[in-house]
Amino acid sequence: MTTDSRDRPLVMMVVYDLFFRQKVEEGLLAAGYRVEAAMGPRKMREKMERERPLCLVMDLDITSMDAVETIRALKSDPSTADLPIIGYCSHTNLDLRAAARDAGCDRVAARSEISSKLDRLVAQVSGGAPA
Repeated sequence: MTTDSRDRPLVMMVVYDLFFRQKVEEGLLAAGYRVEAAMGPRKMREKMERERPLCLVMDLDITSMDAVETIRALKSDPSTADLPIIGYCSHTNLDLRAAARDAGCDRVAARSEISSKLDRLVAQVSGGAPA
């Protein structure tokens, strides 16, 4: 018996580094999540209108958008205010980490945490592991 991947909870990723995205996607897929990537705020919003993700994972260093302002906009919009957001960047970029937290990012992680335990971080911010 096969299960439809559409039955898996969706994690949306806004990620700059395509090689890193592939590594992270593999871990999330193995943990029972479905993953969809969006490059930039317009694509992210379009995809969210079609299907609300369980969680949004955002590269805070992304160059195609202002990640902090995007988080602020999502958290101030009643339709997405409760969407859990995990942002990540270098552990040494303390100013960016603080700005993301101030904008409403639910969890700010170091890049190393994302590559090693994103499945657990998603479960923490969303309230549980996939079925």
